[in-house]
Amino acid sequence: MLDIGCSDSQCFDLHTHNNSHTTGLKECESRDQFNLPPHRNLMHSPPMVVPPQPKRTPFNPTLTPAQGRGTPFRSTLTSAEGRGSVSAGLLCERSEAYSSQGSAPPPRSASHPLGRSLFLSLSLFLLTLCPAPALAAPITLIRGTTSTPNTAERNYAASVTRRIDGWLNELGIAHDLVDDDALSSRALRHTRVGILTYNPTPPAAELKVLEQFVKRGGRLIVFYSADDRLAKLMGVKLGRYQVDPTTRRWTHMRFTPAAPPGTPAGIYQRSRNIRPVTPRWRKGQVIAWWEDAAGKRRDPAWVQTPAGFWMSHVLLDDGDTWNKQQLLVALLGHLEPSVWPAAAHAARQRAETLGCFRSYSETERIIRSRAPRTGSAARIASTLASARKTRAQLDALLRRQAHREAITLADTLYQQLMQAYAATFRVGAQPLRGIWDHSGLGLYPGDWPRSMRELDRHGITDLFVNALWPGKALYPSAIVPVDEAVALYGDPLGAAVAAAHAQGLALHLWKVCWNLDGAPDALMTRLRSAGRLQRSQSGATLPWLCPSHPDNLRYEKDALREALKRYPLDGIHLDYIRYPGSHACYCPGCRTRFETHAGRRIKQWPADVYRGPDRGVFTRWRCSQITRLLRDVSVFARQARPAIRLSAAVYGKYPSCVNSVAQDWPAWVNQGLIDFVVPMNYSADQSTFEALVKSQVALLKDPRRLSPGIGVTAAESRLGVPAVLLQLETIQKSRGGGFVLFDLNPVLSREILPHLHLN
Repeated sequence: MLDIGCSDSQCFDLHTHNNSHTTGLKECESRDQFNLPPHRNLMHSPPMVVPPQPKRTPFNPTLTPAQGRGTPFRSTLTSAEGRGSVSAGLLCERSEAYSSQGSAPPPRSASHPLGRSLFLSLSLFLLTLCPAPALAAPITLIRGTTSTPNTAERNYAASVTRRIDGWLNELGIAHDLVDDDALSSRALRHTRVGILTYNPTPPAAELKVLEQFVKRGGRLIVFYSADDRLAKLMGVKLGRYQVDPTTRRWTHMRFTPAAPPGTPAGIYQRSRNIRPVTPRWRKGQVIAWWEDAAGKRRDPAWVQTPAGFWMSHVLLDDGDTWNKQQLLVALLGHLEPSVWPAAAHAARQRAETLGCFRSYSETERIIRSRAPRTGSAARIASTLASARKTRAQLDALLRRQAHREAITLADTLYQQLMQAYAATFRVGAQPLRGIWDHSGLGLYPGDWPRSMRELDRHGITDLFVNALWPGKALYPSAIVPVDEAVALYGDPLGAAVAAAHAQGLALHLWKVCWNLDGAPDALMTRLRSAGRLQRSQSGATLPWLCPSHPDNLRYEKDALREALKRYPLDGIHLDYIRYPGSHACYCPGCRTRFETHAGRRIKQWPADVYRGPDRGVFTRWRCSQITRLLRDVSVFARQARPAIRLSAAVYGKYPSCVNSVAQDWPAWVNQGLIDFVVPMNYSADQSTFEALVKSQVALLKDPRRLSPGIGVTAAESRLGVPAVLLQLETIQKSRGGGFVLFDLNPVLSREILPHLHLN
């Protein structure tokens, strides 16, 4: 559920899913943080497009640390691009460094005026003959392309690379990026450390390059691989592939005293599958072990050998981000010592600016200016005084070049300043403080009471649990195919309802409409043969139920009636209550039903209704098909449970969503068909978010029926605490009825919610 709006001609789900089952690590991040099999709602990103050389980012108070100032520069090398040149920003940084040290750059010519003139002329002439060589970083990320077996795995490799790339940027560690198919000895000629982010089966040519790289003294950090030849090169033995659907066997990495200095004592991570390795050489050693949910040691997590480091999985984006970043610093710093000073100074900048302001003085000035709003000036002044002392200690450590200690103290400074900044906000006044739970299993699968206690402690009032799709139900349904999680955890939806009510939270059934992602093959075959699937304007069959087909309408309503009968739900939340885009649906059934509605035959189908003279009337007819389901649900749900609250997740941009996906949501709210609407306003830009909320409020008779969705951990709008606070404040000023945060995961629970003070 990551749609943020669409144009009239192009509208698609940014939250895509994949139904194929592979033996690769793409499985490991299905179900978001819980890594259930890929047919359980896998979110993966499209293939990474390597950006041009970055420039200095202008000040923006909504940026997360990865998007803020001070981002290190890197060159890229892909199969279609040569190595990028060094940006002007990096050269400016070097000039600023000379100035800050009180020295000038090295002399470039003789002191005599004539000598300088001749030197400059000769230099300009030589520059026209040969371009200046690119300044390469000693660290290179190797992105999986040809080492992956299919497109889905390649997409997953791109997402893992993007994650590591972003973390290194935040850490101030300069690096290059190269694809499998562009890897060569020349590409690695300046590299000291190569990072195989997810390259499961490197081809022979790539292995030869890596072997030559290691022989000449280069070192590798490998995140999961199934290749015996690569394992032999790294001095490890591959174990068998292992899977734990409950995600209870591998929940924590405990590092041994033999780990490099600066390594965290432990790191939280729930992995669903691993490929453990053991040292092949005597000089190799296990430096971290997986522990299960009970704290018992299980399998090797990290192995160190003379060739580098090997992890039996990949680093997931499931929380404990700071420790995962510090692990990268420690491993890279062990192999390439120049990493330490860069990381230490970046940690200081992150702390002083909270990842979004220009300087420490600006951070403190903004905090002080906001303090009177919440009547917490005295407490904030005390926290800032402690922060200034910490900053002085940090400066002393940096002067002594005690970089490891400086990084640790920088995090203390960050927490102090964040505590002071968050204290200037009061954003918990809205009656609805909700969270979408995309996994449908809570923070701790199989333990809903623990999840609900944690949410209640953070001031959350409503939880939207993703438990019903046309092709799968997260409860023992007699109508919809039952998801495999039911075999693992019993009745997840029933347990969620009971735990929510015991804790005083409202539980909304998050119902995905029409979209058949994850549906069993047998169901898809039956629906296809019955002509119940959508078709695009080009005639392609789409994995969506056709909303105008009466059997599909009946099927969707029967599933909801069953859920209402089984559980005392507080709300029904309709998602994907729309078409996939303006390109659908143009199936033969739609033609017949629309012609009946219009009372005449359409001569050129679908041209006349897609872009032709009948487009307007067809658009209105499409809207009526979507609204029909919502209207019917409104009637029978309120008859079954008069106090139930109905809502819908919708595209934020109106009226473009009417023409594209047939979603006329202001009419739904103003006519009372739903109690409130949740536009998915996923944007990292504060001005964009403010404009969306302002336009949405203007569309509704009662602004309290608006509860915007905030994409805290959405792929397209990863937000830090400052950005979330500002967006929550915007909603509060708009007199909206509340908000819904995407998505319930350890990052949100551990790194965002504690700073919001919603309770």
